[in-house]
Amino acid sequence: MTDWTEENEREVLELVMRLMAVPGVSCEENRIADTVRDILLENGVQEEHIHQDNAHEQSPCGGECGNLIVNIPGNRDMPRRLLSAHMDTVSVHLGAEPVSDGDRIVSASGTGVASDDRAGVAAVLYAALRVLREGLPHPPLTLLFTVQEEIGSQGAHFAEIDHFGRPEMCFCWDGPDVDTVGRGGRGKSYMKIDIRGQKAKFFGPDQPGISTPMVFARAVCDLDAGGWMGMVEKDGRKGSSNVIIVDGSGRGYETNVVMAHMLVRAEARELGSPGFNREIAEMFRQAFEDAAARTVNCRGESAHVDFTLMSERETCMVPEDAPVMREAARALEHVGLETGRYRVGFLDIGRLIPRGYAAVNLGVGGANAHEVDNYLKIPDFLLTSRMALFLATAGSDG
Repeated sequence: MTDWTEENEREVLELVMRLMAVPGVSCEENRIADTVRDILLENGVQEEHIHQDNAHEQSPCGGECGNLIVNIPGNRDMPRRLLSAHMDTVSVHLGAEPVSDGDRIVSASGTGVASDDRAGVAAVLYAALRVLREGLPHPPLTLLFTVQEEIGSQGAHFAEIDHFGRPEMCFCWDGPDVDTVGRGGRGKSYMKIDIRGQKAKFFGPDQPGISTPMVFARAVCDLDAGGWMGMVEKDGRKGSSNVIIVDGSGRGYETNVVMAHMLVRAEARELGSPGFNREIAEMFRQAFEDAAARTVNCRGESAHVDFTLMSERETCMVPEDAPVMREAARALEHVGLETGRYRVGFLDIGRLIPRGYAAVNLGVGGANAHEVDNYLKIPDFLLTSRMALFLATAGSDG
């Protein structure tokens, strides 16, 4: 059994603060991926054991780079395990300057500290570093550092699984609560809505302009009036919808010109009602196409909408009595936490389970995720870091 000392706590806190300071929003993960790679190489991982896949080339969102997949040979005759966390953050964490403030890590720059998910990356990475540095007994390990989790878990969806080495158990770190085990993913639909109108010098009864903001406004108002925007409850089914990005055409500060192109990205989620996300997405399609048909110019020409489901995932869960669930419970008990709290969310495990992997999720101790006041609870993060080492060594953490 290995020790967990104050020195270990200091090291893992220094590591997470180092990672939090590196920018890396979705589709722009090159710098954080290079940082993780450099740390691994500095601590004895061989270059041939690190693979960066081309998931970004398959993703509908594009991107700078793919996932990092690291294979560490085992020194125990046990089935392989996969440990994972995502590298990307949301934009409110750009420019983070992490500092310790009592039992929290906060940002001195007025941003969030990106506990989601730099804390997960740090926990997985530190477990691997201790295994390598101290020669701890461990099964074969695969480390998976994914891209684009925040925009539909595209990295996990398109990961090159041939490089995984067939792990029997997969443990992912993401989300806030360290005493909760995530055992599945909820259904989610990610939509791209391309609205085309007609440019004109100005908008009026005698001009051929077709305003795309008018199409957008009509569609969103209709969806809201019908109860399909925000929290959605229909006949006992629950879900949610959200417009994520609205991007209009135009150059500089052009005035008196009709906006003829608008790109909208939106999502629909089911909340305990499998398949409901697809119905919500279908209502979005109908609303935008109907709004386009009703938006006409003086010639009787209407706007046009191209509606694309960029990605869609089904609700999936591992059984409560699965071996990976029992092992996660063992890790929680090891650090003195009660088991029995389970949840289903919108995390990378929702992409891994349908691909045939027994995957669960563990929290990292963050608070106010995706907000400017996001912070990391140090005591909780230290617990999850111990759990990561426990799972990496199949129970060698003391």
